[in-house]
This record gives sequence, C-alpha cells and structure tokens, in this order.
Amino acid sequence: MRGRSCSIRGGPLLLLWAALAGCFGDAVEPVRDLVVQLESPNGRDAAAVIELVGPGLSDVVATNGQVFTHVSGDTTRVVILLDEPGPIEFTVRMAGLTFPGTAVVQVADDRDELRSLRGYRARLGSVGSRPR
Repeated sequence: MRGRSCSIRGGPLLLLWAALAGCFGDAVEPVRDLVVQLESPNGRDAAAVIELVGPGLSDVVATNGQVFTHVSGDTTRVVILLDEPGPIEFTVRMAGLTFPGTAVVQVADDRDELRSLRGYRARLGSVGSRPR
C-alpha cells in the first residue's frame, strides 16, 4: 500500500512538471528595435562600416542616407553612406534578450578619406531610450 500512495502523490507532481516543461518549450523570444549610434570624436562623418555580432538581427534601417548590409552567420556588417556629413545612426530589429556586440570597422569623412578609429565607438540602445 505504501508504494501506491507514493505513486498517487507523485502522479500529479509529474503532470505539473510536464505541463511546465511544455510551456517553456513554446516560449517566444521577444522582438525589439535597437538603435545604433556612431560616437565620433570628429562629429561630422560621411560614411561608416559597423559590425554587429549576435543571433536574430534583421531589418536594418538608416536614419539618414543609404544603408547596405551583409550577413555572414551571426555577424551583420552595416555600411552607412550619408549625402552630407553628420551623425551616423541606424536601427536594427533583434529577436532575443541580449544585446549584440558592436565594432567600428571604418569611418570616412566627406572627402572619402579614412579616419583613424581612435575615439570611435558604436553605442547601442533600445529605440526610445538612450544608447549605452
């Protein structure tokens, strides 16, 4: 008898665990828009190449100018070309909870001359909040 009472008590607990496991298996990752801003010691740049590393990146949209992208695995390379020098900024859609890594690859001025990357960085934040 004692073995039966344990299995009767264990049965509902086992069903509860199975139900919870099924809930987590169907969880949907959140989708959000992130803003990427080029932090520049020069202030008025005309072009930049920025890499984002992380899964679930899509839909890159430039605030100004033209945008070109190339995706290889979890790395998204973004090229922004401005008509007039100014702040470089774009948004990217991301699925998941983590922020992607960022790297400034190249920056050019309005004469198409490459700048030293010293002092440059890509700041990342959620749309509607301050980049970090």
